[in-house]
Amino acid sequence: TIPLRRIQAVRVEENMVRRLLGYAAVKVDIAGKAGGDDARDTGLLLPFGTRAEAHALVARLLDAPEIADARMEPMPVRARDRRLIRAAVAILVLAAAAAGIAELLGDEVAAVSVALGTLAVVCVPATMAAIDAYRALGSALVADTVIGRAGVVVRRTAYVPIRNLQTLELT
Repeated sequence: TIPLRRIQAVRVEENMVRRLLGYAAVKVDIAGKAGGDDARDTGLLLPFGTRAEAHALVARLLDAPEIADARMEPMPVRARDRRLIRAAVAILVLAAAAAGIAELLGDEVAAVSVALGTLAVVCVPATMAAIDAYRALGSALVADTVIGRAGVVVRRTAYVPIRNLQTLELT
C-alpha cells in the first residue's frame, strides 16, 4: 500500500501500440522509501488498463475529478520550430559524416552521392518525427494540479499537485 500523502506525481504512460488500442499504464512517484531517507521511488499502479480507467484512477488518487477531462493547451509555435531546427542539424551532421566516410574511402563523387542520398532518405522521417514531437507536447493547470504531456514513442502525461512542485523551469 502507498500512503496518499507520499504521492508526489502520477504519470499516465502510453506507448504507440497502447495508444492505438486505447490502453495506458499508471505510475506514481513516491516521496521517501522505507527507512526514512528522502529518495524517490516509482510504483506501478495500473500496468494495463483502458485510457478512461487510467484517467479515472488519476482523478481519484489526486482527489480532483475535473482533471480526468482536462484540455491540454498546445505549446507555442516556437517549440515546433526548435524541434525542426534540431532535426535539421541532426540530418546535416549525419549527411556530413556519411560523406566524410565515403571520402575517406577515396571516392569524392561517391561522397557527394552518399551525402545527397542520406539527406533524401533521412529528411522526411526526421521532419515527421520533429512535428510529431511538437504535437505530443501539452500542458494544463486544473484543480491546483500541473499537467504536462510529451513523448512520441511513449507519451507520458504527468500530473503534479502544485503543493508538491519542487522546481519549475520555463524555457
